Amino acid sequence: MASWTGVAWAEGLTHLITVAGPRRVRTGLPSAPASCCTVKRLSFFEADPQGRLQPRDLSPMTERPPLHDGLNEAERFLGESLEVLAPLTGGEDARVHRVRSATGDWALRVSYEDRGPEELEWVSRWIEHVSEAVPEAVPRVRRGGHSFFRTAAGGAATVLPFVEGARPRRGDPGILVQAAGLLARIHRSGLTWDSERRPDGLLGARTAPVPESLRDPALDEAWAQLRAGGLTTGPVHGDYYAENLLGRDGRVVAILDWDDACVRPLLLETAGALFEFARDPDHRIVPD
Repeated sequence: MASWTGVAWAEGLTHLITVAGPRRVRTGLPSAPASCCTVKRLSFFEADPQGRLQPRDLSPMTERPPLHDGLNEAERFLGESLEVLAPLTGGEDARVHRVRSATGDWALRVSYEDRGPEELEWVSRWIEHVSEAVPEAVPRVRRGGHSFFRTAAGGAATVLPFVEGARPRRGDPGILVQAAGLLARIHRSGLTWDSERRPDGLLGARTAPVPESLRDPALDEAWAQLRAGGLTTGPVHGDYYAENLLGRDGRVVAILDWDDACVRPLLLETAGALFEFARDPDHRIVPD
């Protein structure tokens, strides 16, 4: 656990202070305990345009269309015949299959969340930018300038080169160190990307009114003080945890599932990743 903690904060947080110039980042939560509970709660909240914390709307997605929805459209997109080999584990809102053409193997991913073309293209361009410095970020295939297409059932489909690997085992020290370094490199890459905020769409509509049971004035005050100190903001992966990594032979070979990418304070993603990778089975962060 100490390896992740040390690298995450030294590589993933300290660089925000040194790279961002005059925009300094505080390393603690003033007026609030720096506990795993605080970290986890922050990772499940989004900041609205006024900087107020709002809970993310995690309502379930609608029923998925037929198993191979998008296959015919993918053949037209690639200009090749495809053979479906096997389903792959994917995001909670997507169906993913390994498919094969005469030129190689691909991952066909179909998502049924309501994302507009501007959002889909923004995410594609962000992945492409990151991949220049972080080759583990696998860009979507483009054809005719397009990085996605619609299926008969209305899903948004993308095609990626298939990468052989498996989800890394939680707690593997080598993977923890690599995951921390990769997150730092993603964030550094974002500081050099000249892009506006993600276009309004699904993520813009995912905040919901705060139920009375979740109101926490101390947390709100801590967040306000943290923002007042100047937080470095930039594009992030949006869902960075072990299930969205692929490992092979002891190293991370792919970073997947960028659908929730957005522009937000980098510290929030660092905090959420710290919890996801360093927590013990009782959901506590206990440095060695």
